[in-house]
Parts: sequence; C-alpha cells; structure tokens
Amino acid sequence: MTETLFHPARTTPRRGLLAILLRRLVRWQAAHEEGARLADLTPEARRDMGLPPAPAPRPARPVEW
Repeated sequence: MTETLFHPARTTPRRGLLAILLRRLVRWQAAHEEGARLADLTPEARRDMGLPPAPAPRPARPVEW
C-alpha cells in the first residue's frame, strides 16, 4: 500500500511536471506529424487543399572547422 501511496509520479509537484511534459510532447508530436504529412503533398494537392506553395529547400550550410 505504501509503495503506491508515495509513488514519485503521484506526488503533487511531480505529477504537475509530468502532466506539463506530456502535454508538450503530445503537441510536439502532432506538429511534426502534420508537417511530415504536408511535406509529402504534390503541388496540385497543396493547391486543392488551399495551402500555399511549399517553401523552396534551403541550401545546406557549409561546415566550418
């Protein structure tokens, strides 16, 4: 009984922090999944959905040693 009563995730401050982290993780994942889905669209599909044209790919920056 005591193991579950004092479980670290069930104490109030830690539970709040875990809830915040979980919310941020879910939002981050949703944003990245949406970006990945839109990245695969053809220009015609983007136009049909009312989306702006895909941005031009940025050139890679040279690595400076």
